[in-house]
Amino acid sequence: MPKQKVLYVITKSNFYGAQRYVFDLATNINKVESNSTVELDSTWEPVVALGGNGPLVQALADKGVRTIPIKGLERDINLWKEAGVLWQVFKIIVRERPHVVHVNSSKTGGLGAVAARVYRWCVRILFPFSRREFPAPKIIYTVHGWPFNETRFTAPLARQLLYFFSWLTCVFATDVIVIAKNELAQAYALPLIPKRKFHLVHNGTAPFEMLARPAAQAYLATRFAEQADFLHDKLVIGAVGELHQVKGLDFLIAALRKLKEKDVLTNVACVLVGNGDLETELKAKAEEAGLGEVVFFPGFVLDAKQYLLAFDIFVMPSRKEGLPYAIMEAGLASLPVVASNVFGIPDMLTHTGILVGVGDVDALTQALERLITSSDERSHLGHALHEKISADFSLDQMLKKTLAVYRAQEQPSLL
Repeated sequence: MPKQKVLYVITKSNFYGAQRYVFDLATNINKVESNSTVELDSTWEPVVALGGNGPLVQALADKGVRTIPIKGLERDINLWKEAGVLWQVFKIIVRERPHVVHVNSSKTGGLGAVAARVYRWCVRILFPFSRREFPAPKIIYTVHGWPFNETRFTAPLARQLLYFFSWLTCVFATDVIVIAKNELAQAYALPLIPKRKFHLVHNGTAPFEMLARPAAQAYLATRFAEQADFLHDKLVIGAVGELHQVKGLDFLIAALRKLKEKDVLTNVACVLVGNGDLETELKAKAEEAGLGEVVFFPGFVLDAKQYLLAFDIFVMPSRKEGLPYAIMEAGLASLPVVASNVFGIPDMLTHTGILVGVGDVDALTQALERLITSSDERSHLGHALHEKISADFSLDQMLKKTLAVYRAQEQPSLL
């Protein structure tokens, strides 16, 4: 069977949630599990178009996946630059002639869906009898959290515009993948779009190797302390992710400040793994709160999941999330998790973790105190989450369901 090309398009080339999703699909797309045996299916050729030259580029190259740079593709919006990005993406699609264009994140999702839809129109008009040489690609849009839910956009007009552009992206896409149940409910509420266009496909992860606790703690400690054994006798609260406003780490620092005032942080350390534009500000907040000897910043750590056993508690107080890999990985490490009750997180943590409201510092403080003071509670929740993730959030189920969307017969559409 001849290969079919799938072009993945994503905004940034760092290695956090959406990038990990693209990496897992692009590097595993030709693996199909059948009766517990992984067999090769050579029908797909993955290519990834992306902005920047971050760790995702090298990680894909190491797996033999070709990448195409998109110049000027950034998270912030600049209309002049967006026009240039749109033209670049269109030219990439023309050159690559993919059978599937799979766009990710709200900004690249919109630009990529428009470019792919215009290309489809051109192909159908100019090459109506040459579908094999010039396929009209399916356009798959994965929603990694609806942008109109983000709390950083408070102005009504901004939210309305985000809602409109999210709706428009779904109109241009042939299929839309949502990764959480409540996002599917919001998708169904979008006007004039048939429900058959939407597909619920949970993110998934596979079992992975982890360093033993002493080695993991020693590695992280050497990135911010002089002694490799700095963490070995401490209870460690950990977080892994981009140091960005959306991750809500300012709430965590505020909660730790309250715990310090209650004298609960004796022999406790908090390690925030990652980098980002708020690193300097978060360090200043920690110092201002008197947490300079409690909160530590080891920076970006490639393949951070292998160090999870350094932690006793995992925390994710985000303002917005899709279905975060970090919680899945914490679950496979049997860590108890405290996280915000947003979007896809309840799919994983209902009855298997502690959910708190976004920005509810008091609830976050109480949850952390509960876990710090009870090893039995930590063990119970860690075991429950491990069972949940192993059963319902496997990489195999994500691959099978995504490939089913790629291969499904396209439904009739006015576009």
